Amino acid sequence: MKILLLTNCYPPEIGAAANQFYELAQDLKAKGHDVVVVTRFPRHIPRELWPKNSGGWFVEEARDGVRVIRVNIPQLSRRIPLLREIEHLLNIVCLVVAAARAGRTDVMLVYSPPIVVGYAAVLIRAITGSRVVMNVQDLFPQSLIDLGLMKNRLLIGMSRFLEKLIYRLVDRITVMSESNKAIVEKTAGDPDKVTVVYNWVDTDYIKPGEKENEFRESLGLGGKFVLTFAGCIAESQDMEIIFNCARLLEGEEKLVFLLAGNGPKHAETEARWRELGLKNVVMIPIQPRDKYVKLLAASDVGLLTLNASVATPVVPSKMLSIMSAGRPVLASLPLFGDAPKFIERSGSGLVVKAGDAAAFRDAVLKLFSDRALGEKFGRQGREWVIANYSLAVCSKKYEELFAEVAGRGKK
Repeated sequence: MKILLLTNCYPPEIGAAANQFYELAQDLKAKGHDVVVVTRFPRHIPRELWPKNSGGWFVEEARDGVRVIRVNIPQLSRRIPLLREIEHLLNIVCLVVAAARAGRTDVMLVYSPPIVVGYAAVLIRAITGSRVVMNVQDLFPQSLIDLGLMKNRLLIGMSRFLEKLIYRLVDRITVMSESNKAIVEKTAGDPDKVTVVYNWVDTDYIKPGEKENEFRESLGLGGKFVLTFAGCIAESQDMEIIFNCARLLEGEEKLVFLLAGNGPKHAETEARWRELGLKNVVMIPIQPRDKYVKLLAASDVGLLTLNASVATPVVPSKMLSIMSAGRPVLASLPLFGDAPKFIERSGSGLVVKAGDAAAFRDAVLKLFSDRALGEKFGRQGREWVIANYSLAVCSKKYEELFAEVAGRGKK
């Protein structure tokens, strides 16, 4: 099959979305499929790390054997609603034009959010006949409403309309969990359209490694018990509970909290860290894929923290990476979501109620004092992801879905 991956994030961009589509592209290519990626220029890394010859509107490259077409979409101010919507429209138009360069494809996989990429895919289908599979990672607009980021009733109504419309226009939808499936089915109006394909982790790439490695040494953390938060720092992440816990544990000299991330709330979190002056908290930039593996290996515990206001059933991708690295998970989450169930079923760590700093502290001390328990959680977590969330398992599900969707109807 000829497969188009349509996403706003792709390496050298750093993050879960970029890594997942990169890994899927590589795996599908290795299986003999013709894979092409259409994406934006990177937005969250220094310009010197951009691909070469990035001066025009469109740039083509072969990244690890996969054809990548990039479009240079202007970045307008997100603080001005009109400019934000203009950028969304430009995003749609530019992705459609870029996809035309890819030629006809059998099927395309679209990463959402943002939801506008789905509308670009529908236009591409009208031109090329390619079937559209939409991978819904975030329940828009409900996730924004829960966090208080969308309050205008008119805007909420329009957003819900756009959500319902795109779900009904695309050919198939994939979601990360059964709870997400139940929600999306109601909006899509067709249970048969929605398929669960778990987010995956490359268990051959992210695996247990030497804890006292050069990454730990470079930060002066030799001999420390390191609890690591690594990933996106946005409105849904509760960074304050980490700071509160660190304050409660200032007397424990061997304990260190390591924060490595980027995102909308990174600057605010860094300012808060500097303001508090906590000696047992270290903050560094988000790490590229190769160093991220060493970062996980250097950790004793991987942290997940979500705000209590997060009402949608989120399954953080960083959870799977922690488990694949053979490290125990310590999570502060709303207890009704899918992630606590995953951690319980896999036996990969401890979960406390979102926002409960005292319970979070007690869980830290439990793992600190009982290293054998942490090692047990780490082993069980890795076994669980290999069996259920490995790249091989999830890529096969996508391959089967693509074959089914591409065979429908007349092109």
